[in-house]
Amino acid sequence: MSGTWYVRAVVTDKDLSEERRPRKVSLVTVTALEGGDMEVTITFMKEDQCHQRKIPMQRTDEPGKYRA
Repeated sequence: MSGTWYVRAVVTDKDLSEERRPRKVSLVTVTALEGGDMEVTITFMKEDQCHQRKIPMQRTDEPGKYRA
């Protein structure tokens, strides 16, 4: 799972207005951390500037599932 991923689809349970819907593909980097947790780094464009957000993902008791 570690490595660079290119987003092909986004799924949400929220109603997003037309302005808030993503229009460009974001770069996602997944890094495996000690203890089985992961960190997801998302790079995206907002107001013509590149932004980066890091999201820690904790391993759950269910194999292959994580929570943010």
